[in-house]
Amino acid sequence: MKQKKVRSAVPIYITAGAFMLYGLLFPLYTMRHITAALIVCALIYCLCLPFFPKKTILEEEKPEPVNTGDPEVDTVITQGRESVAHLRKLNDLIRDEYLTLQMARMEKACGLIFDTVAEHPERAGKIRKFLNYYLPTSLKLLESYKKLSEKGVEGENIRGTLDSIKNSMDMIATAFEKQADSLFADENMDITTDIEVLERVMKTEGLKE
Repeated sequence: MKQKKVRSAVPIYITAGAFMLYGLLFPLYTMRHITAALIVCALIYCLCLPFFPKKTILEEEKPEPVNTGDPEVDTVITQGRESVAHLRKLNDLIRDEYLTLQMARMEKACGLIFDTVAEHPERAGKIRKFLNYYLPTSLKLLESYKKLSEKGVEGENIRGTLDSIKNSMDMIATAFEKQADSLFADENMDITTDIEVLERVMKTEGLKE
């Protein structure tokens, strides 16, 4: 989300009203009165501005087009980011502090997952089950929670379902984080190998005992 300042339309409405009122009082078919009306309206508009300052609104940023060079991977990333946007909207709609925390963890893990795949398209195969099953199923559960919690009924079955979904979110958020971490297994192995090789070379050169 990004912040954007927008000007209130009220000064425009007031100015338009003043112009119409001037037209009712004076003949606007003469150049003198047309000029006078424009000057009066400009002054009214300027006087109104301090009373109606710009408002700051949040505007959702449009994600940059995905282009990894592989259309299938691009589709995976685009689909994943759309699901993350859906998760973010659900987080805004569900009023529960605990779930907000868990959904924030899920969103952060998803962001890392799809950013990593965008940088390393060859890792896309590792998240297919996550994308096609784990993520949509989690969103489905949260959708169910939102709908049931909006009914305003405290029946035993509804409360039991809500509690079951809520209690599963920590497990799901942890699974998302593990999925994100698993994408770095190869990178960790490469770094470990580089360190081992560097250590052997330094020993050979007498730089390390």
